[in-house]
Amino acid sequence: MLTEVLRALSEGSTLSELCQRLGSTPQALAQILERLRRGGYVVETSLAGEECAEGGGCANCKLLKLCSKAKAPAWRLWRLTAKGRAAVAARPSPGADPLRG
Repeated sequence: MLTEVLRALSEGSTLSELCQRLGSTPQALAQILERLRRGGYVVETSLAGEECAEGGGCANCKLLKLCSKAKAPAWRLWRLTAKGRAAVAARPSPGADPLRG
């Protein structure tokens, strides 16, 4: 399930979006996300402003369509770190999990 969560986060997601995509409960995914955060695979960030953009501010942010500083400053978003992107790119064979070992 860890790898499935990482793959689902490749574009960034809120907890509710992940629940819908993966058919899981918020409680179960919150535990998984916390484990991935502690391992350095994901970060939780705010959708409200410059701090969520990967350089260049909001105009260059892939998540601009989800964001509105004026209407949703409290949204929280889970995103992959470089380590998380590398784990997704590893494309493990079925049954293999690059996070275990």
